[in-house]
Amino acid sequence: AIFSVLVVWLLVYAVATRLAFYRRRKAAFIVMSFLGNTAYVGIPVNTLAFGELGKGAAVLLSAVYFAIGTTFGVGLMEYYSARKVDYGKIVGDVLMLPVAWAIFLGFAFSFMQLSLPFFVSQGLDLLAASATAVPLFAIGIFINGKRFDSELKDALGISAVKLLAMPVIVLAFAFAFGLPRGLLAPALVEGAVPVGVTSFVLAKKYGLEERLAACTVIVS
Repeated sequence: AIFSVLVVWLLVYAVATRLAFYRRRKAAFIVMSFLGNTAYVGIPVNTLAFGELGKGAAVLLSAVYFAIGTTFGVGLMEYYSARKVDYGKIVGDVLMLPVAWAIFLGFAFSFMQLSLPFFVSQGLDLLAASATAVPLFAIGIFINGKRFDSELKDALGISAVKLLAMPVIVLAFAFAFGLPRGLLAPALVEGAVPVGVTSFVLAKKYGLEERLAACTVIVS
């Protein structure tokens, strides 16, 4: 997953530089090209298709992708949105992200074989169930009454990278590293999921190409 994201990042960065994109659009392109809907699309699809093995692989891969997206992605957006770059502030903000801490704590709890009390886990499950609906609702409000003709071409380009180039790169690394056959299909599905709604949330927060982000989420 990490190598795949790195290759996609380098590919999109090279294309965006070649096309002389301005700073904010370049950041939006890079983040949307690898930040996919690995949890709310990838995990259910893998569970349905491949059972518990697929679910376990999807959960792990989703956590890795999301950890990269919410650290590297947020850092990149802060870097490109700042008028004056403050690396200390960027690192501090990334380290204080609640989502990143949740992922790292999840890994730690799993490694130490700890579990949360029932009433805590149930409450978190109910809260998590709204995590997809809320940003989708926000996108619906945002696109109401707007036209996206000017964004469609770039949205199709990012979607092609996410839906076609990303799974091909994942497949190449899977074969190169000898990934077991039972994990190959779940990894491919996780690499091929559409652009995540988190991209729109980040774009909205940092004022980076919200229209493009909303259009790309819908198109992909």
